[in-house]
Amino acid sequence: MEQSVLKEVRAASLFQPNDSVLVGVSGGLDSMALLHWLWTHQHLWNLKLVAVHVNHQLRGQEADLDQEWVEQICREWGIECISKKVDVAKYAKEHHLSKQVAARECRYQLFSQVAKENQATKLALAHHGDDQIETMVMRLVRGAGLAGLSGIPTKRKGDSYMIVRPFMSVGKREIETYCREHRISYREDSSNLRDDYTRNWIRHHISPLLFQLNPNLHQVIHETTSLIREEDELLEEMAQNYVKQVIESESMNKITMNLSLIKTLPLPLQRRVILLILSYLQIERSSWSKVHIDQILEIIQNEKGSKTLDMPDQVQVVKEYHQLYIMKVSSESQQDQSTLDYLHSISHLGEYHFSTPPIQMILYQGIDRKKEEEWESLFSRVWKTHFLEGSLQFPLVLRNRRSGDRIQPIGMEGHKKVKDIFIDEKVPVRKRQDWPILTDQAGIIWVPGLKRSNRGKVTETRQNIITIMIGTD
Repeated sequence: MEQSVLKEVRAASLFQPNDSVLVGVSGGLDSMALLHWLWTHQHLWNLKLVAVHVNHQLRGQEADLDQEWVEQICREWGIECISKKVDVAKYAKEHHLSKQVAARECRYQLFSQVAKENQATKLALAHHGDDQIETMVMRLVRGAGLAGLSGIPTKRKGDSYMIVRPFMSVGKREIETYCREHRISYREDSSNLRDDYTRNWIRHHISPLLFQLNPNLHQVIHETTSLIREEDELLEEMAQNYVKQVIESESMNKITMNLSLIKTLPLPLQRRVILLILSYLQIERSSWSKVHIDQILEIIQNEKGSKTLDMPDQVQVVKEYHQLYIMKVSSESQQDQSTLDYLHSISHLGEYHFSTPPIQMILYQGIDRKKEEEWESLFSRVWKTHFLEGSLQFPLVLRNRRSGDRIQPIGMEGHKKVKDIFIDEKVPVRKRQDWPILTDQAGIIWVPGLKRSNRGKVTETRQNIITIMIGTD
């Protein structure tokens, strides 16, 4: 086993010269074997070892004896030891967690604290090949993607250190043999003998059957998960490259994507792009499932108009023609804003400034190319139209749409619903309610950027005309 572990450590570059290494030590078989292996091999990299023990206070006197045992062995071996009692039951109750999850969070909080205090570069943990088998069985039963099926990694980033697992290529039996050969004593955790937890049940009832099929199963699983992890990392790298291409704009709470480009990607990469977007927005995905991602993929593929999805964690996904938006929204902004109507009176020619919506409007006689150029330099979008002087009935009104709005566009004998114009011109649903509509006393004369009415049509520039421009950012 010693050579097998050494080969794995060197192949994965788990340690570098002069590393400061924390070792998670419970006092059980696996962690005592790891501590001994590192102690006897530390000279190869000139490692500084610090054993870290967490007493979860869940097993009364038994847990206290574990703590004393670890501290005693570290004194005998000349290894610095930091041990601490943590009230996991209280932490679990305060944070509404299971005791298992609470214990893990408490351990890693202590690891991070000790790592900063000791400027540790590595945290070594004693997970091994049999743990990997149990993890794979649990994830297969519950369902997982490639990332989940890549299992427990041999090396991954922690807070300010790398987490390394030197024993992933060996199994429990080899560790037991190693402890016998080196006369390493260890503590037995009585909770490991019960079937209360899923992992324990798999260990006691499923793993023995699998080992009957293949006594070398832990090594096969180790190789398989390594292959899956390599392919998962490749797909993730590809997805990260594609994300850069499909994102059109991004802010702290919203990312806009090019829908046409997303559709060209294979489905697995579409799924990964969506997951990366959620990560960029720092969205906690604990309440998300495959069902939610599939709903997003479905509206991406659907050719029909616009669609809005309200997702977990106050996330909203909006599809509008050629764009897909993923945004974090407050409960207030999720409410329907259609009641926020506006109406502004324009009594004469001149320049007007409105805050709702934030736009400017100007009406003047004739054509002024200099004025048009000036406005085009001032605003990101300028709408312009011309009417014959005397064809408009003042005061004009600038407002947003109303139910039943109709206009008679140029070249059309009948009237057309403004709603249908929005649909035909593919105006995003979220923009329709605020879209300005200009009316006079006889009806709608202009839907800026889309349609103007048949009234007051200009046929020659020599005619007396009124120019109307609207500028907005």
